[in-house]
Amino acid sequence: MSYRELARSSGPWFLLLGLAARLPYAMLPLATLLWLRGGGVSFTQAGVVAAAQSIAIAGGGLLVGRLADRHGPRRVGVVAALLNATAVAVMIVAGPKAWPVAVLAGLTQPQVGPLARVHWALSRPDLLPVALSFEAAADELSFILGPVIAGLPIMLLLVLGAALPFALRYDRRRPERLSDKVISWRSIVVLVGAMAAVGMIFGAVQTGVAARGATGLYALLGVGSGLGGLLSGWIRLPQKVSAAALLVGMVTFTVLPLPVAMVVGGATIAPFMVSLFVAAERRAGGRLGTVIATLSAGGPVGTAGGQLVAGWLTDHYGPAGAFVVAPVAAVVCCLVICL
Repeated sequence: MSYRELARSSGPWFLLLGLAARLPYAMLPLATLLWLRGGGVSFTQAGVVAAAQSIAIAGGGLLVGRLADRHGPRRVGVVAALLNATAVAVMIVAGPKAWPVAVLAGLTQPQVGPLARVHWALSRPDLLPVALSFEAAADELSFILGPVIAGLPIMLLLVLGAALPFALRYDRRRPERLSDKVISWRSIVVLVGAMAAVGMIFGAVQTGVAARGATGLYALLGVGSGLGGLLSGWIRLPQKVSAAALLVGMVTFTVLPLPVAMVVGGATIAPFMVSLFVAAERRAGGRLGTVIATLSAGGPVGTAGGQLVAGWLTDHYGPAGAFVVAPVAAVVCCLVICL
């Protein structure tokens, strides 16, 4: 199995459209902040709106996953894209005085990443490991490019011009319920815990580079993780091995120069995340959308926790304190996977 076969299966246009379709998700937080600040809203108020929006994104992801199990990813993706475009359009026209609509824009996110993974599991289960590796790399690339072009008008164009057409190409089917396979929610919770620990790594590194005044370096983490995601399509590591590699990668934040650690450490993140999604798909039964969305929601929750802990450590011990959270979170990943 290879990326060439993946491109031949779906067509290169599908892969490229998927890259553009997930940019609005990566743009939303910064685009909302710029929108609020442009209307004179204070940072404190903007922070409250951003927190509410993040909660709405997580809740919306769970809802989208559940609906995808009942109606299939195509119908759900199309409706979500149309609702999201409407919310963003209202934000543009009404201005920051309509700040509750920003929460609605979070709730109606098309959830391209989770739904694309459901699509691959339904349409080409034989290519799933390679497809999940590509999805991991695409996610990282979107988080590099998205903030650079963040703005509500551009976001609206991408929702209508990329997310909507992409949703129209999802598989029509819904995941079949497997009567002879009982879902082990305990194992799903374990995977979500591991994903939350990965999110803590992202939150800690974000805080650390901000404290160092080197936020531009954060893109290197995405570069490293994207490369690691692509490589995992060719070299598949057992989950416990990828967890051990993640721990080694996170230790580099305490011993190597930061730019080098960002790339080296980042390269160990995506392979571990891919292993989590593969494991989730195997345990999902007929609730693939719900399980994938639940797993995806663990990341943002962990990121918030990582930012909280790393922020406290930074206040007391400087930027180095924030980076210590990364290897500790990787240890948590290893322990959780061994449960």
